[in-house]
Amino acid sequence: MGERSWARFAACVVLGAVAAFTLLVFPTLGLLLFVVAAWVVRLPRLRSSAWGILAGVGAISLVIAFVNRRGQNADPRPWLVAGIVFVVSGVALQVRAIRRSSRPAPSPR
Repeated sequence: MGERSWARFAACVVLGAVAAFTLLVFPTLGLLLFVVAAWVVRLPRLRSSAWGILAGVGAISLVIAFVNRRGQNADPRPWLVAGIVFVVSGVALQVRAIRRSSRPAPSPR
């Protein structure tokens, strides 16, 4: 179960990163991709890995912070903080989801 969950999480990370990048470059198309992403993660197989979208958005924020690291075009610190928060939150929530799904069901008394 764990390997599949992480593979699905990685797929959601890619989906979130593509949606976030597209939202920044082509806002109308990006909004459409976020709607598609929201619909895709409603599928039962991907629902537990939906936190990957959050991590994908954070990955794009980290890339933007890296590109602006010298501060000539924009201050990279807000992008860096947002990226770290999104990536760490996405991974932590995914770990929590995997642990919850792997717990045995409580036995009736």
